[in-house]
Amino acid sequence: MGWNQFTSENSFAGKNVNFEETGYVFGLQFQDAIGNSAISYYLRGGGLYNHIEIEDVDGELINDSGHGFGWQAAGGIDIKLGSNWSLTPGVKFNSLSRDTDYDSVVRKMNLDYFTLRIGILKSF
Repeated sequence: MGWNQFTSENSFAGKNVNFEETGYVFGLQFQDAIGNSAISYYLRGGGLYNHIEIEDVDGELINDSGHGFGWQAAGGIDIKLGSNWSLTPGVKFNSLSRDTDYDSVVRKMNLDYFTLRIGILKSF
């Protein structure tokens, strides 16, 4: 699952609204160790099944695009910290296009963006 929030001071939906992208990621990941070190790199590619919600400044839902398909590509490193814990900095690119009917006008929303990220991973 994923959640991303984008704020806008002024948009077709009004002033100070939030665009929230939520949904699911699926795909494949390749991971390989770098020599004999505790560091490995990973490459990931897959699809998104996400929707875009538009919310006002109070967090009330104004509009929802409905779920649709997009894609994601990502890569980064996995640094072993011991006891099945890892630090996982990386970069990802998401692409999602959804149509929404807002005030009786169909609008196309295109979310194409890079994200720098850092995570902590626990393996079981």
